[in-house]
Amino acid sequence: MKRGHSVDSARAFVIGSRFAADPRYWASTGILIQGTSRPPAYRLASQVLAPIVAVLLGGACDLLPRKEAQAREGARSRAEELLGALRKADWTEAARFVYLDENTRARMGIPGDADREEAVPNIEAWFKRMYGTVRPGTVHSVTIDPSEPTRARVSYRHDDIDAFDMRFANGDWFYVVE
Repeated sequence: MKRGHSVDSARAFVIGSRFAADPRYWASTGILIQGTSRPPAYRLASQVLAPIVAVLLGGACDLLPRKEAQAREGARSRAEELLGALRKADWTEAARFVYLDENTRARMGIPGDADREEAVPNIEAWFKRMYGTVRPGTVHSVTIDPSEPTRARVSYRHDDIDAFDMRFANGDWFYVVE
């Protein structure tokens, strides 16, 4: 950092990080915090506001599962709810567990511009084709992908052992087609 530049310009690059207000973070990056030309009141205000903004931008984010949702139990619970709806042949209830990403839309025959209500008949038909004759059993195991913690692989009993993928989005786990 050049002399005379405030710490605020460096904070802008990492404002979403929980480390933004941690002085140990700044020391570990090799950034030398030198005196600034700004008045002390301005520096104090920016030091108070930086953690608040970091919490607002970084803390409320649903890009990665929080600890409790990331745990296998979070994905397992959602998978059990989905499989329960499928066992009862409640295709409409099961449709609410589907996340409509690009691949899932393509595999289920849902146009990219279709909204959720328009997609429900296609989702229902998908589940009816998959589980209409032989209903699924219980969850056998759940594995969180260590390289991508927003993905989980759920294996369950369906005659033998079968599996589907779930994705963490919008604060919960959803069925996706890979």
